[in-house]
Amino acid sequence: MQQVWLERTLRTRKERVLSRMRGTGEIAEQIHSLFQVFTCKYSLDQRLPPVDVSQFKPPTTGKGQQWLF
Repeated sequence: MQQVWLERTLRTRKERVLSRMRGTGEIAEQIHSLFQVFTCKYSLDQRLPPVDVSQFKPPTTGKGQQWLF
């Protein structure tokens, strides 16, 4: 959708805009390497454990503002 808009409105600058969105150059590489470091540090590269929905209990009373939810 963005590329269609770029083609219609900024035809001569389309490639320049798209290269900015991709991220090229030294700063983009630094951001990428920093992201990789924190991904490993905080274990974001691993799958999350399955959610245990058996422990969910809906509210029993509708007092106060709870009835809104």
